Amino acid sequence: MRSRLLELTFSKGWLYSFQRRHNFKSRRTQGEAGTACAASVERGRIALRARIFDYDAKDAYNLDETALYYCKPPTETIFTDPISRRKSDKKRFPVALAANADGRKNLLLLFVGSAVKPRCFGRQSGDHHAVQYKNTNKGCSWAALLRIAPRTFSKSKVKIEMILPNTTSVLQPMDAGVIACLKAYFHRSQGFHAVDVEDSVIDDEEKSTKDLYEVDVRPAGYALVP
Repeated sequence: MRSRLLELTFSKGWLYSFQRRHNFKSRRTQGEAGTACAASVERGRIALRARIFDYDAKDAYNLDETALYYCKPPTETIFTDPISRRKSDKKRFPVALAANADGRKNLLLLFVGSAVKPRCFGRQSGDHHAVQYKNTNKGCSWAALLRIAPRTFSKSKVKIEMILPNTTSVLQPMDAGVIACLKAYFHRSQGFHAVDVEDSVIDDEEKSTKDLYEVDVRPAGYALVP
């Protein structure tokens, strides 16, 4: 059988028609759901349902965090000739998102950094600039994140349930498109900002090489706040 398969040959036209007929396309794999254990996911789903069974949907909140590379240029563009990609800027800060189960209440985005007062804030706090910013020396560990989370609820009435390890790619609602939507919204604002910067230096040869995507934490936060 193997020898017969090796002898098969197909023309490019036949392969192209076969792919179109069966809707075969080259697609980029998304997310990490493929690494989740089905048994662990089912156990986690049962545990979460039991945990929030006695709560109304409006009282069950979900919290997740993601890293935002706020100075990183886009990796896709429109051009006629091949161009070289620039070195990516690694500046980033964690952003925490929280919302209740019925979708009617979204908490303000929480930006986490290492600096007590970023230089771009001047002498004011993040609240003065309409950006909810907190600092921690240990990065965005969950323990640190929960300590600096907004005091929206009474501590005595809050119960925290952690999603089982290796199941968040399936059970975490924020990973089902919310975080992707947030980043798409940011990149849209980032594109508008880049166009404004380009327009401001288009007649100045000395400034024409300025990085269009270089911003501080404050304008990056503004880009995520409606």
